[in-house]
This record gives sequence, structure tokens and C-alpha cells, in this order.
Amino acid sequence: MTVKEYIELNDRAEINTMLRFSDRARQAIDHYGIGDVMEWDFDIVKEMQATLQDFNFLRAVTYMHQLGVKNIGRCELIKAIQNYNYLIEQIKKSIEIENELLKSESDSDSIMAGIEELEEIGIYLQLRQIAIALHYSIEQVKKMKYKDALLELVAQKRINDYQKRLTEIKLKKSLNK
Repeated sequence: MTVKEYIELNDRAEINTMLRFSDRARQAIDHYGIGDVMEWDFDIVKEMQATLQDFNFLRAVTYMHQLGVKNIGRCELIKAIQNYNYLIEQIKKSIEIENELLKSESDSDSIMAGIEELEEIGIYLQLRQIAIALHYSIEQVKKMKYKDALLELVAQKRINDYQKRLTEIKLKKSLNK
């Protein structure tokens, strides 16, 4: 069965049940060469991260097409599902990497200052931060490779962390005089 035939089914319940219990359908294989998440465009990665909770196979078909899979409708369903699983693994990998490299503890001062309001803006702050640092437009940032955008965000975070620690050290020294 092809992806197109699956999508055109009026009732997918029987197929979905068979797929749910199929070991082959649980495998994560990159059949179509979409590659490593680090090489994808920043905006596609961020969009997939934001929609991961609501991610489904039909939405993934659209993303696979954006990542260069041509004629996805003619692809064998089981292979497309395995690629879907691969896509999910890659997005989870990107989230884990960001959590490890970009996490920061919100202290009481940050909370009182309204950090939640900034977090509500989501990806726009990351886009803006990179655009300002590199003198790029938001559109240029969106088209950056994820690995390059992530490197810039990590560099900026480490610089900010360093400056914050340095300020604290200087403040303590001035108070001890």
C-alpha cells in the first residue's frame, strides 16, 4: 500500500491496528535520506519541535516533503512510517541537545522580572537573538542549518553566563573592600 492509498482511505482503523502491532512499523529507518537533524533548516526543526505533541503521520508527510522526499504519495506505506519514526527520533534528539546545552535555571529574580512572558514568545526570541548577533534578517536565520543556529545560541548563552558570573564576582569583591 502506498502513502497516497492510505491517505485516501475512508476508514484507516483496520490498517492502523495492524500497524500498531507490527514490529516493522515501529522501526526508525531513514529510507529517503532526510539525514541528520543538524543539517536541516532551523525553522523546520523549530516548527517540528513546537508541534511534537500534536505530531502525526500525515503532518510528518508534509515535513518529509519539505526535507526533500519527492513523490511521498507513491512511497510504500511501511517505509514512510519507518521514516516517520526516524523523523520523531531526530526531533527528540534536537530537543535533548537543546535542553542540555541551552538550559538555564530560572531564579526567583528572573521569575519576579517576568521570564514567563519571554518564554511565551517562543522561537521568535531565538530567531531575533541570532539575527541581531549576525546582522541577518529573520528569514536568513530561518534558512540557517540547525547546527549553525544552535552553535550561535550556545555561544551567546555561554557569553551571557560568563558575563553574569564575572559581574557577581566583581560585585562581591567591591562589597568586601
